[in-house]
Amino acid sequence: MIAEDPQLGCVHGIIAPEPLIDDGPVEWYRTLHAHHWRKRAVGRTPTAYFAVAAVPRRVIDEVGWFDERLRDSEDVEYSERLCQRFDILLTDRVVAYHDEEHLLGRMLGEQFRRAQLLILFAAAHRSRPGALRANSGLGIATALLTLASLPLCCWMPVLSVVPALSVAAFALADTGLARFVRRRRGVMFLLYFLAIHLLVNVAIGVGAAVGLFRSMADRDFGRPSTRSAQETQWNAGS
Repeated sequence: MIAEDPQLGCVHGIIAPEPLIDDGPVEWYRTLHAHHWRKRAVGRTPTAYFAVAAVPRRVIDEVGWFDERLRDSEDVEYSERLCQRFDILLTDRVVAYHDEEHLLGRMLGEQFRRAQLLILFAAAHRSRPGALRANSGLGIATALLTLASLPLCCWMPVLSVVPALSVAAFALADTGLARFVRRRRGVMFLLYFLAIHLLVNVAIGVGAAVGLFRSMADRDFGRPSTRSAQETQWNAGS
C-alpha cells in the first residue's frame, strides 16, 4: 500500500479481539475495547498508533524521529507532525494479537497517568476531522457525574436517582461498543465490561483534570526538557 501511494506516510493496523495471552477478564476488557474503537475507524485518519505500523524511511527523514523523552503521548505527538505532511491509513488488513495489562489497579493507574497528558497533546489533535478517539467525551462526562453524585445518596436517599440516571446515560453513550461486547462474550460479561469501562472513564476524566491543573501550575509539565539526541541530529542535518 505504501509503495503504491507516495503521499501515504504510515499504515497501521488493528488489535485482534482476542488477547495474545488470556490472563483474565481485565485483559479481555482491554482487548475488546482496543479492537472495537480501531475497527470502527478504519480508513484515512490523522492519527497513527505505532504498535502495529509501517513508516517508510523517507517519511522519517522528512518528519523526524519520535521524541523519545515523551512518555505515554509519543504516538499522538508524532501523529500531529506526520499528518501535516502525509496521509495516514488505518487498515483491518493488518491484525495483531496483543498482550494487554491484566491487573485492574495497574490498568486504571496507567489510564490515569496517560490522561494527565491529554490536555497537552491529545486534546488539540483530536479536534482534527477523523482523529481517532478511544473513548467518547459523553462517556467520560457521565462517568464523572456518576462518581460526583454518589455522595448525594448518603445525604438524601431520594437523590439516588441521579447516579442511576448517569449510569444509564453512560451505558448508552456507546451502544455500538455494548452490542459488540455482547455478541463476543455474552450479556454477563457485558455487565462486567461496562463496570470496568465506567472505572476507566473515571480514571481518564480525573487524570485529565489533574493534568490540566499541573500544566497550569508548571509550564514544563509533561514536556521534555531537551530534545532527543536523534531529533537533534536530524535537525542538524536538515
